[in-house]
Amino acid sequence: KLKTSCYLQRIGMLDEAANVSCAFCQNEVETGNHILLFCPFVWLLWSQILKWWGVQWVMPNSVEGLLQWWSFCKMKKLEKVMWKVVPMAVLWSIWKHRNDCIFNGAQPNLEDLCEVVKVRIALWVKSSPAKVEFSINDVVFNLHQVHYCLRLGSWV
Repeated sequence: KLKTSCYLQRIGMLDEAANVSCAFCQNEVETGNHILLFCPFVWLLWSQILKWWGVQWVMPNSVEGLLQWWSFCKMKKLEKVMWKVVPMAVLWSIWKHRNDCIFNGAQPNLEDLCEVVKVRIALWVKSSPAKVEFSINDVVFNLHQVHYCLRLGSWV
């Protein structure tokens, strides 16, 4: 359970008069599915991430549906190593950015968030037991080429 504003209000941790709007769009009540999938700001992030991978999608109806869809994608072994990290890095980065907006007064920034996601993916993959031969800079600055090489299963 995400401790969204809506959830905290429902269990009595936030007053009935508290603002429970999405920290990014301010147009909808902040639920787990909204803040992680359906918010227009977040949808742009997911679209950008999937564009890097050359994937077109129809947004699932829940975070659980997203994770199920993600786990069943067929890919080569090296490509799958990075692919499996992507949804967790995106979800974690969204939540951290949301908290930064709520608790530190930050403004939603799609460009910065995209860069944070790429860095997180690179760091998490590099710290995994998998022996993927690319640098963190490769992922952050040349993700299209990294993905192309992963798809081929070799490094050029």
